[in-house]
Amino acid sequence: MPVLATAGSNHHAQLGREGDSSFFEVLSIEGDFVQISCGAHYTLALTRSGSVYGWGRNESGQLALSAPTVNYPTLINTCFDDRVVKVSCGESHSLFLTSSGQIYGCGEGSCGQRGDGTYHGECYEPRRVLLDETARDVFCGARTSFAITDSGDLFGWGETTTGMLGPKVWHTPTLAVPTRLSVGPSRTRTALVVASVNFAILVTTTGDILGAGSNSDGQLGIADCCTYTWRPIRDVGRVSLVACGRRHTLCYQVERKRCIVLSNKIESFKLSKPTGLAAGDDNIFAWTDGGSSLFVYGRNGDGQLGVGAIPYVERLTNVPLPIKANVVTVSCGRKHTCLLLSAEEVQHGNYMVFMEDSFAAGGTSFWETFRESDWKKPSFGWVCTATSFAALITGVLIARFYVCHR
Repeated sequence: MPVLATAGSNHHAQLGREGDSSFFEVLSIEGDFVQISCGAHYTLALTRSGSVYGWGRNESGQLALSAPTVNYPTLINTCFDDRVVKVSCGESHSLFLTSSGQIYGCGEGSCGQRGDGTYHGECYEPRRVLLDETARDVFCGARTSFAITDSGDLFGWGETTTGMLGPKVWHTPTLAVPTRLSVGPSRTRTALVVASVNFAILVTTTGDILGAGSNSDGQLGIADCCTYTWRPIRDVGRVSLVACGRRHTLCYQVERKRCIVLSNKIESFKLSKPTGLAAGDDNIFAWTDGGSSLFVYGRNGDGQLGVGAIPYVERLTNVPLPIKANVVTVSCGRKHTCLLLSAEEVQHGNYMVFMEDSFAAGGTSFWETFRESDWKKPSFGWVCTATSFAALITGVLIARFYVCHR
């Protein structure tokens, strides 16, 4: 059964429940969820049937709802002709990909990131993106958008000032309509794109990794401070997983079986066969063994890593999950994180977490999780044992008192 859980700041209702939390807590919503995506201060969740739920900040209409703030997961009436198969969130804009390959956008559009040909600052009703070809995937950066077509061509639109849309469009600061991007030789086909505020990373169908945009923090792994062309990232080799944080790139190197972090702030780490990777604001998430274990490290100023009130997690640390479940995927907002979990049975209730041997065994913390109800309601056998022990101690004390006062 798919389950959603959130942690971090709730200043804009981006957790979909009451209060902030530095540990992950399950949301009280049921659905056959298959995908999640976090914007800066909001979240979208997609079900297998194509229904979309949203919550959090909505000042520009990025949730396709009317209220400026949506406190709890709310069904979005998209009114599309076809079923939604993917959602993607930028800083304050959203894209919806349908089963027919059409894309719709809503939210902030001052940089043209909606792709509807306008630069209106807000849009509360999704509009069709002006892409003439059939799309098979969509991706949002902070104020940019990308689409991969059935033929493997890459299109981009939105903010272009950092060069993250490649060489043909750097001379114009914004694009309001999708433009075909040049990413290398004519036969180069794009398999995946991930983007952040001022840089983007793409992976080709052959597993090569290229980057464009700002390199101010070493996120592209090149010598220059920025690039307006898609350049191969050296010394990485073939990758199978990749994620973009605010100022860093995270990827899994197939040959060396190592997670590479391209950054001046976060170090690379050894991790055997990760199932997935995610990156946020100067932090990383990696889940292994089919999602049975979730590891994090980096900035945790708002509790978004889900390991308690620790401002910065300095070593790879295991995250205590709120239920017995496997991690399907992770999505990071600016100050919050959402997990999509797969669980056989959901156990609602409060949890207490105790940390033992912190940062032991090569930097991994070991956590043990207990349900609060488990220790508040001891079994009958334990009650009898405790009562007998108390009676024995009382008898010994009375005997000692009698001997001393004879």
